[in-house]
Amino acid sequence: MPDDSFRADSAFISNGFGNWRKATVKFNEHEKSKLHRDCAQRIAALDNVPINALLSDATSKQQATAGHVLELLFRTVRFLGSKGIPFRGDTNRDGILFDMMLEYDKPKAQEWIKRRDNWMSNTIQNEIIQQFAHAVQREIVSLSSESTFYGLMADGTTDVSITEQFSCCLQFMDKSLHSHCVFLGFYNAHDTTGETLFSCIVDVFLRLNIPIERLVAYCFDGASNLSGCFSGVQAQVKEFCPQSMYVHCGNHALDLVLQEVAAEVSLVADTLNFVRNISAVIGVSKAQGSVRVPFCW
Repeated sequence: MPDDSFRADSAFISNGFGNWRKATVKFNEHEKSKLHRDCAQRIAALDNVPINALLSDATSKQQATAGHVLELLFRTVRFLGSKGIPFRGDTNRDGILFDMMLEYDKPKAQEWIKRRDNWMSNTIQNEIIQQFAHAVQREIVSLSSESTFYGLMADGTTDVSITEQFSCCLQFMDKSLHSHCVFLGFYNAHDTTGETLFSCIVDVFLRLNIPIERLVAYCFDGASNLSGCFSGVQAQVKEFCPQSMYVHCGNHALDLVLQEVAAEVSLVADTLNFVRNISAVIGVSKAQGSVRVPFCW
């Protein structure tokens, strides 16, 4: 048997209503019918936003806020890095980076930063700095690609963690005949032998897509692993690039001269010792506050 509650009255569907003497009775009957209630629910649903649309809108707003915070974080890291200012202290919320991020003028962004301060962690900061370093290297490679010949300056030293750091600088000339000497970066070498350092130089040129066969000059200090004419880096580069030429580093040569002068002239030695002691006092004072350190003459 068909359900009478679904029976449609043609007066309310197609023909139109005209029996106004029984209008109240007919309206009440139609209002109680399931067909009318079902149609009323469908009409009301047209004004409601679906739950999937609400979730999508909330997600898009969160993504927009996260994008603004990420852009602000990159700008802040670039500013602090260019000024040589330390980013953070012992925790993610300790340091000038977190304080500067909270100065953003959007309250939602500030709430987002407070909830997700892991974005200010040392891992994220190092990744951002690495992205900036790669961008700078790409600009250097793009600018140096106009040059026909290249020069190289390299030297090695150890940092505070006793890790060997091999620094490389590239020299070139652009199409306007302006010379450039740019720092490419520090590279970790597991030892200081000539073979290892030469492999590091070749790896740097390959990674940056710089043709090493265009290398015509290189500058090192007087250490045997770099300037040695048999197994040093200069000998291996010379074999790889026969047209290249080795030049002794002017700064290291000056340092050798000053050492000889200090050994012969007491006035120079006393002056250098005085400057060294003053720098030691200033360094200790900054680290431990105002303290008295006796001079060692």
